[in-house]
Amino acid sequence: MTAAVTTGLRSNFAQLEAQDVQLLRLGLLAERYFPADPNTSLLKPLAGDHRTALAALKITWQLGVWFHRTFKDPAFKSGPFIPPAAPAAEPYEAADLRAELEIGRPIQAGRGAGPSGARVGAL
Repeated sequence: MTAAVTTGLRSNFAQLEAQDVQLLRLGLLAERYFPADPNTSLLKPLAGDHRTALAALKITWQLGVWFHRTFKDPAFKSGPFIPPAAPAAEPYEAADLRAELEIGRPIQAGRGAGPSGARVGAL
């Protein structure tokens, strides 16, 4: 059982603790910073708004699930992606982001597409 599970913390990245606690930490921090600072959520490799940060979180989650299946548990079922708390968004992006977050609650396996058209969901 992971620390994220034992503490009752819900995270899309909890399974990564089995490989490396640092991977879990990075995922938790990205989710935590999403509402207030999307650039930090992206871990600063890109500059972007909340929409970009949400897309990056979804892709990172998919990579984390792939990594866990490849190196730890091939039968792992992640469950749906859990969107982070909605930010107090700037007025120009608030409506679009709110709609995107609502569409993705929760995203199921192979159903739905991300902002770039990439398929997202429980893997």
